[in-house]
Amino acid sequence: MEGVLDAGALQLGKTQKTRNAVQIRQIMGSAGELTTEVLRLLVSYPYDADTLDRVGIRKEDMAVHLCQTLPAPGGALYTADDSSRLRGLLYLEPQLEPSAMLGSHIWEVKLLVIDPDAPDGTVGALLEYALSFLDAPVDYLLARVPTDDHRALHGLHRYGFNTSVGEAQLVASTGASRTHPPSDYDFVPLDTNNLEAAASVLNAQRHCNPYLRDFGFNPDRIRKLNHYQMRGYKEGKDRCALVAVHRSGTVVGVAAYRRDPRLDWTANRTVAGLDAVHVRPDVALDGLDTLLAGYTISRLHAAGVESVTSQTILNDQRDSCRLDALKEAGFEVTGSNLVLGKWLNRPHPS
Repeated sequence: MEGVLDAGALQLGKTQKTRNAVQIRQIMGSAGELTTEVLRLLVSYPYDADTLDRVGIRKEDMAVHLCQTLPAPGGALYTADDSSRLRGLLYLEPQLEPSAMLGSHIWEVKLLVIDPDAPDGTVGALLEYALSFLDAPVDYLLARVPTDDHRALHGLHRYGFNTSVGEAQLVASTGASRTHPPSDYDFVPLDTNNLEAAASVLNAQRHCNPYLRDFGFNPDRIRKLNHYQMRGYKEGKDRCALVAVHRSGTVVGVAAYRRDPRLDWTANRTVAGLDAVHVRPDVALDGLDTLLAGYTISRLHAAGVESVTSQTILNDQRDSCRLDALKEAGFEVTGSNLVLGKWLNRPHPS
């Protein structure tokens, strides 16, 4: 593919020609070996522009960063070309914690970029090739795709993916927060004493986890996954959580966040991700989720963080209220995704 495979050291896996004359390849080395065409696809991808701009990342910088770092250890990167141009990129990554806790081998579509001139069926061809030659078991595929990326969504639906739920993408500047704990509540770090209660708050949220939307997963295992991940926010170096405690001693809310070294490096600034803000539905104080989110942003600002990204599931009235609460805390909506899933080997009901 003259002009595309512009490095002689490129390590390619097996190739496969589709009915639409698109050739699928697995890239065994760095995506940087395909710099010219990979950069073209990534820079022209329009659906993450608002989020990157709000965080302060140039699309060109993000494209270079992806070229240099993909595929990560354990991940798998595939390309589709028509002998003249690169027409598609697919990057799959194993989800180790969910796989271990839920008892199924789960992989996520972390990157799916389809050229506007790609033939119909390119998405399916990439997935079919990947699943045929991936040297690991796959029971379930998860994908997050921008709502406006109709070509990718159409290809995933044709391949058998089902839409699970929608979610909003948000970004906040840490300098925008202005909230403090109300008089009846304390916001304290997650620790051994409040871990169980914090995990219970998370488990009470119907849509805190995309796996809850798929009846193929055991609810008890999902609760154990939530508890395991919450423990990670207590013990992790780059992950932390705050717990909202009523003056009676009852834990009523939790906010979990993490530092993201990848975006720190790319943006040349400190960026964090707010992974969850949840308050027990029976809490009488309106706006506690806004106060908890705002207080978390303030703590991150004090720690030198400049921007915070987040994603929140949108499915019912409570989710809409949570989105309003995040906006009140200083977040702005920069896009939306659809979360999709596909079972390849569904477990038998126990």
